[in-house]
Amino acid sequence: MEQNNRQKLGNQGETVACDYLCSQGLTLLEKNWRDGKNGELDLVMLQDNEVVFVEVKTRRNHPLLAIGETVDAKKLHRLQKLGRSWLRSNGSYQAHRIDMVGVVYNNDSPRIFWWKAIER
Repeated sequence: MEQNNRQKLGNQGETVACDYLCSQGLTLLEKNWRDGKNGELDLVMLQDNEVVFVEVKTRRNHPLLAIGETVDAKKLHRLQKLGRSWLRSNGSYQAHRIDMVGVVYNNDSPRIFWWKAIER
């Protein structure tokens, strides 16, 4: 798949994930927040008084298990570092966690899977 199609699929998945999380009571604070060259947080959401940093993985015709394994210890460490940087920039929040949302398209209909408070 060429880069442009991957980006389009990723953006579509982030929108689907954001809409789903909003329907579950979360509020969007930021989308695609970047910390210079250190990386990007796909979604920064708020649930009650807890900031939720969300990593979104979108695939077509892909096994769910493989998506669940895409956040390894190295990726989790990077997300934690980005989360701390976001918290320093937006000082009024204390409680936070990292979640992952998998969006899998089979026959053009998305299935959404939400892993809360991921740890490795």
